[in-house]
Amino acid sequence: MRTRLKHACTGVGQYGANIPATSYSSDGVRFLRTTDILESGGVTPAKEGVFVPPGLVDGYLLEPGDLLFSRSGTLGRAYLHTSADSPSAFAGYLVRFRPRQGVLPAYAFYASRATPFLGQIEADAVQSTIANFNAEKYGNVTFWLPTPEKQARIVSYLDDKTQAIDALIAEKQTLLDLLAEKRAALINRAVTRGLDPGVPLKDSGIESIGKIPAHWSMSRLKYVVSHIVDCHHSTPTYEPEGEYPAIRTADVFPGFLDVEGARTVDSVEYHHRISRLKPRAGDIVFSREGERWGMAAPVPENIELCLAQRVMVFRVRSGLESEFIMWVLNASATRHQLACNVVGATSPHVNIGDIRELRIAVPPRAEQRTLAEHIREHCVQSASLLVQLNNQIERLKDYRQSLITAAVTGQLDIP
Repeated sequence: MRTRLKHACTGVGQYGANIPATSYSSDGVRFLRTTDILESGGVTPAKEGVFVPPGLVDGYLLEPGDLLFSRSGTLGRAYLHTSADSPSAFAGYLVRFRPRQGVLPAYAFYASRATPFLGQIEADAVQSTIANFNAEKYGNVTFWLPTPEKQARIVSYLDDKTQAIDALIAEKQTLLDLLAEKRAALINRAVTRGLDPGVPLKDSGIESIGKIPAHWSMSRLKYVVSHIVDCHHSTPTYEPEGEYPAIRTADVFPGFLDVEGARTVDSVEYHHRISRLKPRAGDIVFSREGERWGMAAPVPENIELCLAQRVMVFRVRSGLESEFIMWVLNASATRHQLACNVVGATSPHVNIGDIRELRIAVPPRAEQRTLAEHIREHCVQSASLLVQLNNQIERLKDYRQSLITAAVTGQLDIP
């Protein structure tokens, strides 16, 4: 039987409490926000969350079995509250549904993770500065609802399978994080201190950069690039057999552009998207929005590509080494500067004005070339592994998604 979410629930579409950050406290009731809901369906650790006094959230306390959905930013993210051990409430950009008798909350949660459910949200989402999806629209999303007995079998099956998949994802993510941390330390050291440990130093004037070699100078990004060009703020019309890669944030890694993994567009879409600037070899693609913001990679030789969404392109002025500037953009010292100006919690992004004003340390050109070669030499192998691990994680997530979809749509025969 197919049903709407609102017909499968008794508590339908309640918005959370709007409480200002000035009311947050160090203890009390855990106050869940959209940023606390993870892609996996869990929530961030309590030590990373915020709390509010109990009196501010009367009527917003969660009960075991409550479902929360994000209605702004990362649409479709869902959380199933299962524990009564610690009191929790929810914020205004989340909406609560409470499954009725005969609907297992865990089954409803899995159904909300299935491709048909998420596809309805994507098709009907309102695009403004950030995505929006209200309680009424959530209530009208449909899904398959079998008998309670079959729901229980599906939940048991998916619990077992998804836990095993999530364990594999966690292992690979740990390796990915360790690798990224090691690379970041090497890059940051090279672009702020150089390779000579005995060189005289001076204060850069920027806390995140610290001391730099005395013969280096400080500049702003707007003075070392000739072009700073943002993408078109629209989703490209992709063509599976298209000739031209359209780069998204998912295709940008520190120092490496995954052109082979990029989606493609046809000639008409390509020429529309290069109307502001045609990216050429040596230009720098920079991710400026979403969870993967702040990564930079060079446009490779002999590739004609364009920008999809949430990325921008820089062209370095003559007299400077483009590869060195690219590594500077990947340094933690640069990211710390931008992090102070990141806008939006649910869908973080960096303003072009802040990017233009980035402060960077600039060595003489010959030294720029030497440093770029040094970083490349030590990062080329890890770049390949970085992409490989990331692709493995994405494939596991896709498999998890397809398994859930097959189970809740009756495509699997579950004993």
